[in-house]
Amino acid sequence: ICGKEFSNTEAMRINWCKTLELMLNGGRCPVTGKELFLREKRNLDEITSFDEFLEWYREELRHATKVGAELCNLMDRSFAEEYPSTLLSVTLQDCIDRLEDCGAKGCRYCNSAINHTGIASAVDSLAAIRELVYEKKMLTLTQLRDVLNRNFEGDGELLSYIKENVPAFGNDLPEADEPAADLVNEMAQYTQSMRNERGGNFMAGFYSVYHHAAMGRLTGALPSGREKGEALSNGSRGGSGQSGGCDRVCAEDGPDQICQWYGTGH
Repeated sequence: ICGKEFSNTEAMRINWCKTLELMLNGGRCPVTGKELFLREKRNLDEITSFDEFLEWYREELRHATKVGAELCNLMDRSFAEEYPSTLLSVTLQDCIDRLEDCGAKGCRYCNSAINHTGIASAVDSLAAIRELVYEKKMLTLTQLRDVLNRNFEGDGELLSYIKENVPAFGNDLPEADEPAADLVNEMAQYTQSMRNERGGNFMAGFYSVYHHAAMGRLTGALPSGREKGEALSNGSRGGSGQSGGCDRVCAEDGPDQICQWYGTGH
């Protein structure tokens, strides 16, 4: 809203695939070796169903989003004082009327954003875990983790099977698209339920600009068949070059689908 809004739409990005990777590796990043935040470390061999694994993933994704929001608020506390936006502020009528920087609470609408990145790569990986581990029982979660940590080296047959047989998001396959819609809808609602330091709301975004590539360099191999260092899926598009994405999911999922996104990256 011209003159009344300053929304930090590039405040934070959450790598959905890193959350999955940390779950499989006890909170340790296999690329950097660093211990990162994980709500709960679990013994992979004790997870007996895909529904149980998926619920754990949803909890960890919410936790990562909450931590992201807390970090945004921490940064917001210093922006107006340490990095004032004087030139921009004098172009915003609310800031002039209130004599306050836009980085503080100068504008009537002071929103922030959390962008969710690598959606299709994560959803395709969940589909692979469901089929390989819990339906066909081709290997255990622990064995799959070990395959990923060696970047499919010596496991070309398994890699080919994943790419040729596991349903992928963006191909009009309900078993792939519906879980994506559920997760996107849930995380959009959860993101938008939080308030920022400046009295505004957090908004959910699903566009990645170039960050799907930057994040991909720091993400190991995934159950979807994506190999270590490759770019993650771009915005809300399919993870393996498929057409379609969140726009089609939104159209097919009906009026309950979240429509307050400010970007999906098409």
